[in-house]
Amino acid sequence: MGHHPLTGDFVRRILMASCLSIYFVRLQVTVWVFQKRKWSWPETITITVLMSLVVYAFAKVGGNNKLVVGVIEVIGILLYLAGSYINTHSEYSRHVWKLKAENRGRLYTEGSFSLAMHINYFGDIVLFTGLALTTRSLSMLTIPLIMSVNFIFYIIPSLDRYLERKYGDEFRDYAKKTKKNDNGAAFLYPMPMVIVGSVVEGKSNFMAVGWVSRVNFKPPLFAIALGPHHTNKGIDENREFSINIPDVSLMEKTDYCGLVSGKQTDKSELFNRLPLTFALLENRSFINDGMDAARSLYF
Repeated sequence: MGHHPLTGDFVRRILMASCLSIYFVRLQVTVWVFQKRKWSWPETITITVLMSLVVYAFAKVGGNNKLVVGVIEVIGILLYLAGSYINTHSEYSRHVWKLKAENRGRLYTEGSFSLAMHINYFGDIVLFTGLALTTRSLSMLTIPLIMSVNFIFYIIPSLDRYLERKYGDEFRDYAKKTKKNDNGAAFLYPMPMVIVGSVVEGKSNFMAVGWVSRVNFKPPLFAIALGPHHTNKGIDENREFSINIPDVSLMEKTDYCGLVSGKQTDKSELFNRLPLTFALLENRSFINDGMDAARSLYF
């Protein structure tokens, strides 16, 4: 490989070198001093491989930008410092708390972590957004966006499973009362609204769901995200449910499904159901309010 010197603005090169050097040192302290748990494979791959590529990309793109440093870079540096503080302060506070003998084997839920679960990851997203602005390259903003998706769909779910296994009810109670760092900016809005149907204790039940997505073509796979709802009981018992896609004529009924719970309100007669299909697949509730009013998927 040949030698490719950076030719960008000198001040920007100094800023990038300083920020990346500080990040590298802070990362080593976090990994080897603050964190005392086993790492999941997604985390390990992210840190050892992907982060090396990310640092290289920031250094190359930022170091070769010849534009003079201005207001955008100042904002970027402020975000970088804020994100670094959020991440480091949360990790340090947990480390100090864990050092106390009476806290060993317990889950840390104080300080910044009382405000949001995984707030340290939020700090990472903020600091890398700041770094992207400091490079003055729009393409670099894809890095914090990809990091957000990685945190939300891989790192955080894997860590949550580990923490639940280790701390049990202590973690579940913490998760119920604490917001999760989901960085909603990483998603596209509006998301489609669907009606999920299931049979609970022999009765059809429907709920409005705003988190649904196709996740695979072959075989066709769809994903829905549900909180603690009455409908879940039927899904857990029967392992079957339907996803019904309503049109505007069902707006009021869809809204009603989202406002009331089947635990207190009988919603079994809210829609005209498919009698033949429902008879054959008795544990799924389908909607048949007209050919074009609702299209249904069966699982």
